[in-house]
Amino acid sequence: MASEDPEHKQLQEHIRSQEWNRALEITFQLLETQPQSSWLHTTMGKIYTHLNELTYAETSYKSAIYYHPHHADAHTQLGHLYLKMNRIGSADDNCKQALAIDSSDTAAWVLYFHIKLAYGDIPSAKESYTTIKSLGADQELLSTLNFNIIRHPLNKTPIDADTEITSRLNLLEKNPKNPITHSQLAYLYNRFTTKNDLAEKHIQTALADNPTDPQSQETSTLIRRKKKLWLRILTAPAQALTRPQQIHKTEVAIVGLVFIALIILASFGARHPWMARAGIFSIIAMFFCSYTANLSFQYLHSTEIIHQHCKISHFKAPFRTIHCLRYPKRRLLILTLTLISWAVLALTLFLITR
Repeated sequence: MASEDPEHKQLQEHIRSQEWNRALEITFQLLETQPQSSWLHTTMGKIYTHLNELTYAETSYKSAIYYHPHHADAHTQLGHLYLKMNRIGSADDNCKQALAIDSSDTAAWVLYFHIKLAYGDIPSAKESYTTIKSLGADQELLSTLNFNIIRHPLNKTPIDADTEITSRLNLLEKNPKNPITHSQLAYLYNRFTTKNDLAEKHIQTALADNPTDPQSQETSTLIRRKKKLWLRILTAPAQALTRPQQIHKTEVAIVGLVFIALIILASFGARHPWMARAGIFSIIAMFFCSYTANLSFQYLHSTEIIHQHCKISHFKAPFRTIHCLRYPKRRLLILTLTLISWAVLALTLFLITR
């Protein structure tokens, strides 16, 4: 790359300003005179990734590797793309190639970290975290990686909440507007403390910057759920299965006791067949109704976040028309569909018992 070339400087400026469409235009212009530039193809892949054009991004990264097989960054970025597409095996292959080319590449080790988390290999993820730290990664990156370990469902290591909160408050002193740090603090306050007002304050700051961020949306959903007792009761079985570490132990215990009671009820089926049917069908109904209610709540809350911040242009197909409806109509539609699914389940169970 000709670092002094005005067009390259302009491209870098558009990227820093997140003007992705303009950056894409300039990249195309540069490729007309430098069609074999691995750096330009990799840059194009990054731009397409930000535009959520994942297929085009994959093609760009593969072109970069074709012209320069030993371009570590191209392998790393393609690996991150595959991870985003949930193609973990392919991501792992590219990660190994990137590290074979440059074992000191921090971005490749970050990819390795996320792959190990995706596989649920917490010890290997922690080892890669240590390696990333030894390579001199900045504190914000280390904080984010550490946070991913904290919130992973398989992480059993006790959390020192006060230390984690203090470290992120220190980061905010250096960068008060960092939405990632605000989102992390909101999660920590919500999960490990009773300071719900602080959790709400930090998550609103994070969402104001990026209302489509999945982690911030999930944290906001957990904060809202914690405020409503009826919602916690209704969604507890689903949460106990999917995110048991993110709900109160009392909720998990209650779900467990109810589940055991229904199993005991079903075990009397040898003498009383109706009891077996009642127990089994109650278990099915409990988890099905809880799961669908949880999905409905998450959908309504996440779409309303985007509405609140006037970002409905971010909605993508499918069902974009539904996403853009005003909240009362959207809520009525989703609740109706949820109740219909419950009615279909009830009818199915009734027909089975006839």
